[in-house]
Amino acid sequence: MWAPGGTWNPDQPYALKLHYLRSLSKDTLADSIIDDIRDQNATDEVTMARWAASIKKVMPAVRDGDEMVGLVVPKKKGTLFLNGVQFAKTEDNAMGKAFLNIWLGENADEDLKNALLGKKPD
Repeated sequence: MWAPGGTWNPDQPYALKLHYLRSLSKDTLADSIIDDIRDQNATDEVTMARWAASIKKVMPAVRDGDEMVGLVVPKKKGTLFLNGVQFAKTEDNAMGKAFLNIWLGENADEDLKNALLGKKPD
């Protein structure tokens, strides 16, 4: 996790690096992301269908050891990189936020979220 001043604020630019510990096909990764975003109830079904189509179109397969970085610049764009190479971008701020909320949102796994944000367990 990277955030200005070391403190995450969803209204400021931030980046999250994911290190994959197993290989996943393009379809498996895309379907998992879509399911996680849908579970957030972040948008209506029409918008979710558009987001799902976009995710399925751009999401790559990943291998054990790959690193994906999501960079969000609020009110501007979100960008995804795989092993340092940009593979997707969006100016749909709600979609970018929903993607990173899988790990940072209110419904994210608390232990993982706290680890990403550098918070100690209670």
